[in-house]
Amino acid sequence: MSTIQLGGGQFRDFDAETLRHMFDFRRKVFAERLGWQVGTQESLEFDLFDTLHPVYMLARDSGGAIE
Repeated sequence: MSTIQLGGGQFRDFDAETLRHMFDFRRKVFAERLGWQVGTQESLEFDLFDTLHPVYMLARDSGGAIE
């Protein structure tokens, strides 16, 4: 069963490991799976919209991994 984790407006809502996994997951989806041309740095996908204090919603599997 998946669980949903919400955090918004501030990166402090998530620990550093969660943020790293989230931005890595986005790179895998957008760049690798969908073939989009997105900027990556150190294997992480981060863009201008992330500087605008968005609300993030993460789905986690039963083991806690982002899915």
